[in-house]
Amino acid sequence: MKIPWRRLKFLALGLGLVIGLGLIYWAVANARAAARVAEKIAALRAAGEPTSLMDLRREPIPPETNAMTYLDQAAPAAKAMVSAVDDVEEKATEEEQNAFEENRPSPAILAAMREALAAHPEVMPLIERAAACPDFDPQLDYSAKTHDFLVKAMQERFSALRNVWRVLRYRALVQLADGQRDDALRTCLLMFRLARHADQQPLLLNFLVTTALRLISIRVTETVLYAGPVATELRTVLEEELGRQDLAHSWREASRSDRAYGTEYFHEMAEGPMGMTYRQLPMFKNDQCDYLDLLDFCIQTSDRPFADEKVQDELARVEREAGTLTRLMLPALNATRVSRFRTETLLHALRMLNAIQRREQAGEVNEPRLDELGLPAVATRDPVNGEPLQIKKTPQGWLIYGVGTNLKDDGGQLRDLSDFGIGPK
Repeated sequence: MKIPWRRLKFLALGLGLVIGLGLIYWAVANARAAARVAEKIAALRAAGEPTSLMDLRREPIPPETNAMTYLDQAAPAAKAMVSAVDDVEEKATEEEQNAFEENRPSPAILAAMREALAAHPEVMPLIERAAACPDFDPQLDYSAKTHDFLVKAMQERFSALRNVWRVLRYRALVQLADGQRDDALRTCLLMFRLARHADQQPLLLNFLVTTALRLISIRVTETVLYAGPVATELRTVLEEELGRQDLAHSWREASRSDRAYGTEYFHEMAEGPMGMTYRQLPMFKNDQCDYLDLLDFCIQTSDRPFADEKVQDELARVEREAGTLTRLMLPALNATRVSRFRTETLLHALRMLNAIQRREQAGEVNEPRLDELGLPAVATRDPVNGEPLQIKKTPQGWLIYGVGTNLKDDGGQLRDLSDFGIGPK
């Protein structure tokens, strides 16, 4: 059989042309993607925005003005207190454990909390000094690699803060059991003040943790308020403190720092073992651009309701079209958004409950209109959909709620999170 050399020659030339055109296309696409990344980072730097972990570092503050100084001193004893109570809780029945989650400790758990507080009297003064401090610096190692920064430094801080909140919860529940409702509410105020301090830690992961700590604060405060009357002046202080809990601002700052962290992560990818792959493939650079665009969108829309159509449409587009790494972080981002808006709803509901109870203590018995509560209009709105929150008077007490993530009114179904809000247990 005669070999068709002429035909093979033309096929080889055609294949070479296709490969050559492909390489040119790849080189142009890679150069354009690299230019997009450089342009976005240059724009952030020109605007004074952080683009690396080191950019998040603050100038040192005097230790005596840093809340972290006193929280660090309290950390070992707080850990021991939590461990002692956990030992007793683990031996409790499932029913007792569930009741404790709802701030109804059994006699054994209550005794364990009381003993833990008595065994470490030095802890509460340290926590009170921390809450009174004018500033907070977590003293993180911003020169660390992104993995070490996230896993080591941040985890240590998360664990320490969680223990502090659990100790404060112990104290409030013991005070409540002793009939000291005013003192229990003062302990709740410490939680909210410390939450504003904790907001100064970077990353959306920290925002999620701090939001969880706020949820503990809200639930304990809710328990105290439903337990009976408290001093009117304390209600005023509580309203002022709740008004300072600005989750939209905290979300923006966490997103800004997360954008810097992500930029550092992509930089490490380019310089590390995957460096050659990153530099040669435009998909990674386009992925970085998608990530920067997503975080910028989060920052720009931080004041919008959860159900805002523009926000929902953009997140859906990112899920369809963004790069792999950006899409991988989207579920965590969405979960953090849900936690934020749930907690924000509960903060508004708690302010409304406090205002309604103030009216009742003053002799007002009728169900109030929202404009009669003496609150800013924003504090009576549902952060999820922007509509007014619902108020219902039940035989057990006031039920105040908004819609959940299904965006429909389920009549105040709080236990399964169909609706978000607060109500008597």
